[in-house]
Amino acid sequence: MIHLAGANIIDARIHATRSGWAVDNFLIQDPHGAAVPRSGAARADRTLDRGCARHRIALEPRLVQRPLPHHRSKAFDVDPRVLFDNKASNRFTVIEVNARDRSALLNRLARTLFEEGLVVHSAHITAYG
Repeated sequence: MIHLAGANIIDARIHATRSGWAVDNFLIQDPHGAAVPRSGAARADRTLDRGCARHRIALEPRLVQRPLPHHRSKAFDVDPRVLFDNKASNRFTVIEVNARDRSALLNRLARTLFEEGLVVHSAHITAYG
């Protein structure tokens, strides 16, 4: 949804509580790597409000239609890799995903975990390049 509002996610920290609350923190930039102007931030806020209001929006087709405007990932050679680690935490399985950035990547990862019946307790996302 942030991408649809014209911003790029640079970093995200997402935590869920046992009582069902979620706290999401996003660092975003405009497509040129600068701070998002006030009007863009307001648009992102409205888009997130709609998403939090549980409006059913078919996001993936819309995200894929809107490619990243400045595709800087060509400078990085990233082979997709998924690692599962049951020793990194006493209570959770840690999943590390390395992949080249593209439109709808976070949406696809989250949807796959959801469809597999997995519950995400904490997510840390960082985009390089």
